[in-house]
Amino acid sequence: MSLNVPFHGGDAFNNDYQQNTRSRSASFTSIHSNNQDNDRYEQHSSNDCTPRNEDEDEDESEQEISCILPGFLYLGPEIVNEAQVAELDRLGVKRILNMATECEDLLVSNREGMEYHKIGVYDHIEADVSAGLLKAVEIIAMSSDSAVYVHCKAGKSRSVTATIAYLITQLKWPLNKAYQHVLKQRPCMCPNIGFVTELMRVEEKTLGKVTGLYAAE
Repeated sequence: MSLNVPFHGGDAFNNDYQQNTRSRSASFTSIHSNNQDNDRYEQHSSNDCTPRNEDEDEDESEQEISCILPGFLYLGPEIVNEAQVAELDRLGVKRILNMATECEDLLVSNREGMEYHKIGVYDHIEADVSAGLLKAVEIIAMSSDSAVYVHCKAGKSRSVTATIAYLITQLKWPLNKAYQHVLKQRPCMCPNIGFVTELMRVEEKTLGKVTGLYAAE
């Protein structure tokens, strides 16, 4: 099933973000949001998600599918070959979220048994990604019954931003913790400064503070 999701940034996000985030968080408390489940995911992340080698060839690492939360959330590049499709099958991925306007995902967008969502975002500093992030978080959160794969062109900026926004709004992780966790699993990540600024807004609206990217917890 293929679902293209257009979005329009603006005041709607600023007015409704807290209410929508609170509602989504309550809906998924038993799965993701309480401290016990956070501890469980942190333990699984350290045990099952092997950190990537930072010395690995960057072009090679960009093409890999990175594990963010084992059995649930995966991050990476556009799906362009059958080997990647086979890897998604092996990981049990049943839902795909494409954050890139230019990616068509011909191998998976209409694949039987795969639910497909596209939120077209351009990787520009000036891009208004606010409403797109809210929708992306909702799509990831509703994937609690199966694994989800979030991607953009190279898995470095737009999909990373959506993934970190999920960790902040649903797991209540501060930005610095979410950012460092994703960086550990996908060292090639490099969200543009405009997206990082938006993540700071998301953190402030969700947690009432801004920690930055490298602040101590």
